[in-house]
Amino acid sequence: MLRYVTALILSLTIISSSWSQSWKYLTTNNSDLPSDAIQNILFDDDGSVWFCTQDKGLVHYAGGAYHEYNSTSNDDFNADWVNAIAKGAGSVYWIATEYEGLYKYANGTFIQYKDDGAGHDLEDLREIALQKGGPDNGGAVWIGTWAHGLFKFDGSSWQYFDQASGTIPDNSVLALAVEENSDPNNYEFVLWAGTNQGLVKFDGKTWQTVSIGGQTDHWINDIALKDEGPTFANGTLVVGTDWGELCLYDGSEWNIFNMADAWNPNNSVTKIAVDADGIIWFGQREEGLGMYDGKQLLSFYKDNSGIAGNYVISLAIKETNDSTEVWCSVYDNGYLGISIFTQARVTGLEANSLLPLEPILGPNYPNPFNPTTTIPFTMARRGHVTLKVYDINGRLVRVLLDDFKAAGKHLVKFDASDLAAGLYIGRLRIGDKTKQFKMILLK
Repeated sequence: MLRYVTALILSLTIISSSWSQSWKYLTTNNSDLPSDAIQNILFDDDGSVWFCTQDKGLVHYAGGAYHEYNSTSNDDFNADWVNAIAKGAGSVYWIATEYEGLYKYANGTFIQYKDDGAGHDLEDLREIALQKGGPDNGGAVWIGTWAHGLFKFDGSSWQYFDQASGTIPDNSVLALAVEENSDPNNYEFVLWAGTNQGLVKFDGKTWQTVSIGGQTDHWINDIALKDEGPTFANGTLVVGTDWGELCLYDGSEWNIFNMADAWNPNNSVTKIAVDADGIIWFGQREEGLGMYDGKQLLSFYKDNSGIAGNYVISLAIKETNDSTEVWCSVYDNGYLGISIFTQARVTGLEANSLLPLEPILGPNYPNPFNPTTTIPFTMARRGHVTLKVYDINGRLVRVLLDDFKAAGKHLVKFDASDLAAGLYIGRLRIGDKTKQFKMILLK
């Protein structure tokens, strides 16, 4: 089933009074930021920020200072144009550049990959997605390119996919997202890849073309997962197209919002991010920053807000205990640095609707249980999570989770069909925080 909606863009004046909004700016004119040409932003777990720039390479803001990695810096990083960065398990970073291939950064050292060893150059790299935390965690890194196909690297071997092989419909792969089964003993995954000629999915065995609204030739600009996606959880796949569409897929039907209209016929959805409350934020080519919370669809543009330009190239979400910041890389007759939208809750919301800075656990339900129980937990920021179960003697009996998870609420199922009745101890570790709980299995 398909629902196709021509979006009515609402003015800021009708936003609920439960929210207080403000704008601030980060540019080369008001800070030591080395470049206004920001292609991507990554908020790190330690509070630092990584900027991918078009002219100053990779920029890291930490400890109150900016550090540049580029062709003029005294290190092994030689790229001035960087398009994407992803952080994997073990604080390993993967960096996609325009002309200098793929870089791995770990423990202060850069490793460069210029080709796949089979005659395919790594150039015009645009997007990165990690499977199972990346190669250093037994997974892989997927790399999308402009006009050069799709690569997969597991740390020792490469795989290459292109239009000629029949696996993808176009060699420009600008959007990637990986869904994974939350069971650490189950290695099921689904890769979603957006190309200039449609959306495809890959489950490790079979490639499948995915129709959006009855069409398979959409130009896909970005893909994001809400609530871990529709395949292994009850989440949503969010897709942005160059045709101005914001597309939501719950595993059975598409809801499509058309952000292009008579006044902005060339509008497109450029970038997507989902905050900890499940609100979808998206960049647009002609209408600035968009927001969809399931009830209202808003656009923040120059004429109705404080955003510096109507073309949002990229965006990233920064969560605090009492607000959400949306950092927008903006272009308007030139790069304009970052416009930062702060949305603070001030009235009309229950205290428990805010994600806490500290992780919250459970309780699991039901308890006692037979044979399954669900363990809920909430985390304020993306991080590495382990969830293990021990018997009363302290012996490890099950690893339920050992992976990186996004900020938000998560549910993990514990199936104890093969275990004896008795008391079991669950241990949840998020970053450096550990919480313990008791579960009673009845049989």
